[in-house]
Amino acid sequence: MTRCHRRPAALVPGALSSLLLLAACAPGLPLPGPSSVTTFLPEDAISCPPLVEAAWEARLYFGRSARDGGELSEAEWERFLAEEVTARFPDGLTVLDGYGQWRAGADAPIEREGTKLLVVVVPDIGEALPKLRALSGIYKVRYDHESVLLSYQPVCVQF
Repeated sequence: MTRCHRRPAALVPGALSSLLLLAACAPGLPLPGPSSVTTFLPEDAISCPPLVEAAWEARLYFGRSARDGGELSEAEWERFLAEEVTARFPDGLTVLDGYGQWRAGADAPIEREGTKLLVVVVPDIGEALPKLRALSGIYKVRYDHESVLLSYQPVCVQF
């Protein structure tokens, strides 16, 4: 029997949250709930070929626009990365520059902005989620953002 674990709707605005909620019901994938710190090992969700390890890939999408119409500077991002992100994930991470759009609801205007995409590969998503959620919360408060998108999935990795 498939069990569906709801992800917090506050993480994803509008219709996208509905799509992610449906994806969260995929059979065989253990998806931690909002307050979970349980161990969720990727080998329970994915089978990898020999000589390849199972892991979790987590992504955080940080919008760079500011409510005053400006944009988060590269220096501000570098400071956030050094003080908050690297402190929580010192073993490695990737940051990509992007551009995206979203809207908060059917009647809301489409918002377009530059984005920093943080990608972290971890062995246990249950252990990493509190750190990822903390980054999201700190960013939202510090830079006055409404949301930061968090996604994660099991992956096969080879170093």
